Amino acid sequence: MIFRFMLCMLCVDSFDDDACVCVVVGRNPESSFRESDYITTTTKLTHNFICFRSLSSKKTERKNSSSNMIFFFFSLCLSSFRLTALKTQKKQLKVKKTPKLLSPPLKGTKVKMFFLDSKWIEARKSDVKTTFGWWLKWKRENDDVPRDLWRVRDAFYDFERFEHPGGNTWMKITKGTDVTELFESSHLNVEKAEKYLKTYRISKRKPDKPRASPMTFKEKGFYWTLRRNAHKTLVRAGGWGPTVSIRIMSDLLVLLFITCFAMCIHSERSYMWAVLSGITLSHCCGMAHNFFHQRDNWRMYAFDLSLLSSFEWRVSHCYSHHCYPNQIKDAEVIGLEPFFVFIPDREQQKRGGVASRFRLIVTILFANVLNAMIFHSMLLYRFVEVFLFRRQKLRMENFIPFVQLVVLLYTCENGILIWNIIHASASWWFITMSLIGGTHHHPDVWHDGGEERVKDFDFGICQLRAVIDRPDVNSTLFTSSTMFGDHALHHLFPTVDASRLHLLRDVLEKTCADFGMDVSVHKTASFWECCKGFYRNLLM
Repeated sequence: MIFRFMLCMLCVDSFDDDACVCVVVGRNPESSFRESDYITTTTKLTHNFICFRSLSSKKTERKNSSSNMIFFFFSLCLSSFRLTALKTQKKQLKVKKTPKLLSPPLKGTKVKMFFLDSKWIEARKSDVKTTFGWWLKWKRENDDVPRDLWRVRDAFYDFERFEHPGGNTWMKITKGTDVTELFESSHLNVEKAEKYLKTYRISKRKPDKPRASPMTFKEKGFYWTLRRNAHKTLVRAGGWGPTVSIRIMSDLLVLLFITCFAMCIHSERSYMWAVLSGITLSHCCGMAHNFFHQRDNWRMYAFDLSLLSSFEWRVSHCYSHHCYPNQIKDAEVIGLEPFFVFIPDREQQKRGGVASRFRLIVTILFANVLNAMIFHSMLLYRFVEVFLFRRQKLRMENFIPFVQLVVLLYTCENGILIWNIIHASASWWFITMSLIGGTHHHPDVWHDGGEERVKDFDFGICQLRAVIDRPDVNSTLFTSSTMFGDHALHHLFPTVDASRLHLLRDVLEKTCADFGMDVSVHKTASFWECCKGFYRNLLM
């Protein structure tokens, strides 16, 4: 069922917005677009979905009326949501002129803060937003860096022969881009890292354009001061790598997943164990997220037990999301459009009323359905990258979930169904933890184009604006490491292990006080408040 639904959505998404609607309605794409066409389209798309289900069924005569009514309601709501999302995105993409970056105003001045760029507006229009090749393609074009070089601040470097202590993967994926934000945030002891920079600097070639990103890293600025204070604290505490406790916890989580997976084979309640396996797998992914931020290690491959890829997430998450949170450059913000639109729509805010309540119901209903399908969609996108665009190669760890499938096929009657339940459950719970009940999409958190009190564009301050912490998740090491706890500190120092972040809470508060920063810049909310805020934010 899931695969048939995803196939339908891919077919619809392959057309241009207007063209897609016009083909279904049967109208000339060049003619004027009317509001009523969306109503007609909703009806016809519903009919098409039902016809598709009927054709795909092997025994159409056995279909009962109740299942048809459920599917009819599902298709009707999906079509309405899909077209509403496309319409909203269409309005947002009609940008006549790219807004210029605002210069830092006086303290206490509230302005609309933009990081929008014309090239990234075009990237936002892309039909297929693959995790790996799509974002890197637009990143290289926007940064305007020679293909064989790297840029850090205002200089070019040649790291071709450099053996990176964290693994050469970092150098391969960042080649031909501006890595200033990644370099600054990944190296806690930046003075030591800068010694290597001098060796590989190309003095003959200098950038003729300023950096595409407006974020700053001043020696006496907030982020540099915070990083120095954090480095001193962690050195006294014994370092910033993983502790024995979190290593044992990670290994036990993987063992627990294997146990639940084995129970799917030998128990009569296979479906219940499949759901438990999926929930356990989602926690394995959350724990592995902590490790793939660090140097290459075998524990990060627990992420590949799911349909996700640790290699791809080093691009979409470590590089894109962590360097540019909630900006238009953030792949996790624009990569889920038009289903999830996080860039504010001020017109929708003004309308409100009945339309907003209707959209809320539809959004809650299908957000949870789509959450269960994101893992499968990432798998499809990987196939597109590998076999269609040929922008990356299949990696050995990509075969791990298919090993699970083969085992289930040979040991269970419903092996395919159990495999899909495992990964759908993992997808739903993981996305609920990270996206819906997560730390970035609350109405009080800044999003690109939103209003904010701006003093300067210091990297650390920009990170704090785009993050909200959950004190209830920070209470234990297990919940903090598997449910993205201490998230503000994690964004400031992504390579610091999750078991060490609590040591920096007082450092952050003291540094904010030293710079006279309002305490509200570091926002907090409960997990439930973040869930409610997520849906409110979508309606904006």
